[in-house]
Amino acid sequence: MRRLLVPSKINSGESLTTYLLRASQRNLVSILDIYNIVKNGTVLKKFNVRFFQLDIYPNKLVNIEKLSALLGVSVSQIEKMTLTSVFNKYIEEESIQPSSYKLLLSLINNKTRRFCPVCLNENKYFKLIWQVKELEICDKHSTKLTDICPICGCIQPYIHEKLGQIKCLKCNSQLDQSNLNSVNQNIVSEQLSKYSDWYFLMDNSRSFQNKKNLTKVQSLALSILYVAQNLEPEFCLEKMNGLKRYYAQSLRAMVNGGVLHRVNLAELFKQIRSQKISLEDFSRVEVSEDFIKSLSKPKNELVCKAHWCPSYGTSKKIVDTKHRSSKYTKISICTDCGIKYGIRHLSNEWEDMGNHIMIIGQILINLETVVSETKLRKEIGIDELKCKRILGYLAYHNLLPKRWTGKYVPKSVDNDVSVIRKFKEITDLTCSTREMLKYAKKEFSWGANEYFFYLAYREVEFMLAVKIKNGGNRKKKYAKDELRKQVFEVISKFHNEGVKINHDNISEQLGLSKNMLRRYGFSPLIESERKNQIINIKSIKIKNTTPSCKLE
Repeated sequence: MRRLLVPSKINSGESLTTYLLRASQRNLVSILDIYNIVKNGTVLKKFNVRFFQLDIYPNKLVNIEKLSALLGVSVSQIEKMTLTSVFNKYIEEESIQPSSYKLLLSLINNKTRRFCPVCLNENKYFKLIWQVKELEICDKHSTKLTDICPICGCIQPYIHEKLGQIKCLKCNSQLDQSNLNSVNQNIVSEQLSKYSDWYFLMDNSRSFQNKKNLTKVQSLALSILYVAQNLEPEFCLEKMNGLKRYYAQSLRAMVNGGVLHRVNLAELFKQIRSQKISLEDFSRVEVSEDFIKSLSKPKNELVCKAHWCPSYGTSKKIVDTKHRSSKYTKISICTDCGIKYGIRHLSNEWEDMGNHIMIIGQILINLETVVSETKLRKEIGIDELKCKRILGYLAYHNLLPKRWTGKYVPKSVDNDVSVIRKFKEITDLTCSTREMLKYAKKEFSWGANEYFFYLAYREVEFMLAVKIKNGGNRKKKYAKDELRKQVFEVISKFHNEGVKINHDNISEQLGLSKNMLRRYGFSPLIESERKNQIINIKSIKIKNTTPSCKLE
């Protein structure tokens, strides 16, 4: 790629978009020509509302390396003319997405071009920091920023060709004509404080402190909580200063490894300014180890809560699976009763995952009066598989009333070694509940009730708890190939029997959910076969209704 012949000097604090305007005009080309050479997306023939993204996160629109080669400047120099450094402050580089620019949309003026006329007169370029919404004055001259032509009053769009010459879009007048307007000193002081925060964010050489074993966003969340509690050593929701309760809980969940939401910069500004500290001071805050430990300390004891369990009220059979999920940390299982527990990120409470203890309690109460499984499901409000799983669990642990045991306890019970071996075979192929059940029916001739009885074995519960991470269903090649074969068989059968081919009928025939068919990518096949079926039906109808012609 050839470099632009006439180089352009990069001015301190200049925005990338206006720099590109100057560079293009010095080389007698359009900024659109430059963009279309280095673009990531489609060719543009006119200025687009998306152009402001070049100043926020240029990777969204262009190939930075190509742009660097074309302009003859380094990638780091280009990024200094954008807000890339803001993202780098609190998002891991590999986690920055093309859509990340949206995180700053509410804080940046992306509709019009703001400027200080006095600065334009002195330096002849537009600063990026002037586009920050909360900054209303020039930090050098203490004059109000404007986006209006001083001659005709035309509001200047974010980008147009004449900005490269500091001229108005409409009347072609110079935008650097203005008298100094004094601003109240209190406003100036407040604005200069905000400027200080934004200069910190836009400076690549400065950063927030990162705690060992924590990501940038987790470290930032940790510091916000610590400052909100006036640097006290023990976390306490009731003592949070200026943070909404739910937001504080979300931040704690992030620190403890829960779902990583983006830290809201507006909330960060609100917090530090309520404490009357700058971002620079905030970045130097050293969070105490005691405070960090208090964030992960559960409110209650890590004991088994199942009242029917031999280890009820103790922790002697609680085993940490070393797993965590978006909702829980320290996911554990009681090896006596098979109930899974975890510390919920938001509440920091030790609780049984899935609320099984309460549901089992409700079922045990209703078993004395309800006469069928269908009525039991309706009474409790749970689906068929969950009900069967709990009834199998109760049967294995000898908790069912006698009149229920005959149906849910196998007549000939497999030995432990055989059951464990079979479940190892199943889970090596799939960890989907429905697929596991289907495989067990096919390979071992287990009915649903028998399958859920064996699923409740202590060794099986423990094996699954340790083996399945975060409840994820692994899409094994074997399972998909096997399912594809079955889908084709059902479609062929439906063609022959005239049964309507759709997701509902196929999922019912296979005993799978429609979501499972979609997740494995069978939707296009089903839609295609449905269209073929309709065409075939129409052809048959036409053939049957067309009168035959005899040759004389």
